[in-house]
Amino acid sequence: MKTVSGALISVFFLFTCLVHAADPAMTIAAESVVAGKDIYLFDLLTPESRALPQAAPLKNVFITPAPFPGRLRILTASEIAARLNAVGIQMNPSELAIPAQIRVTRQTQSLSPLEIQEKARLEWLPSLPWKAVTLERIDVPENVLLPPGAVTMTWSYPPLSDLCQPFYLKVEFSVDGAMVQRSFFRTQLAISQMVPVAVRGLSPSDKVSDDDVRWEVRRLASSIHVPVRSVEFLDGKMPKAMIGTGEVLLEDSFRVIPLIHRGDDVTLVMESGAIRLTAAGKSLGVGSKGERIRVVNPSSGKELNATVLDEKTVKVN
Repeated sequence: MKTVSGALISVFFLFTCLVHAADPAMTIAAESVVAGKDIYLFDLLTPESRALPQAAPLKNVFITPAPFPGRLRILTASEIAARLNAVGIQMNPSELAIPAQIRVTRQTQSLSPLEIQEKARLEWLPSLPWKAVTLERIDVPENVLLPPGAVTMTWSYPPLSDLCQPFYLKVEFSVDGAMVQRSFFRTQLAISQMVPVAVRGLSPSDKVSDDDVRWEVRRLASSIHVPVRSVEFLDGKMPKAMIGTGEVLLEDSFRVIPLIHRGDDVTLVMESGAIRLTAAGKSLGVGSKGERIRVVNPSSGKELNATVLDEKTVKVN
């Protein structure tokens, strides 16, 4: 009986050896290059091993995240073995040969500083609100390394940035729709625009008219302090301080002239459809054209909200 059992064990052992001998051993390469953001065991096999039927299930065996583009990650045989054990795969050296050290790099594509600069000129500058904008410089210190795929760039800057002074442009690089890198490049623009220029010196007591202004193309000194866009803007306004001959007229250099002061007698206008009523009133505040102030009807003593129309007239809301 023992002889029969021993014979059966010998036959089973021989059969097992023949089965394993029929499948060539797989080998992990000492150096590999991966394309995706994750490393799978199948990616580490030699080209010959990947062609073997028993290699197919290894496509789903996750090992570790891939290094950044252009970077190197070194894996050890013990790390690979531990990962296989974690997913319940048992392989002996006759089935899978693992080098003591595996060097893994990631496929890359490279964008040069000149390519990024040209992209900024073609894609970003046309999106700015000025017609005449020149990219004087963008400081990209070195090539930008990205994973392979279709690259798109998104351009932005902080809301309070003065684009007429050096600022940092934020560029987000996306590959196949996924953002993979964010960089900040020091940037300098030249922005030109048709602007109003003072023909003569303007004092804080002057009401500025069309005759006091000429229009010419100038390079802007600031994108925050905006030039006056039309002569209509100057209606009802005076300079806050002296403006010299040849200076650009900026919107924040002017103050609104109050048309009505507290205590002024005003005409109250009330409209409802085709009906228009007027009454005497008195101002309880200070306001310029288009502003809302409080007024009172002396005969009734009732206080009302009204919009300033001119020096003597308000429209009751």
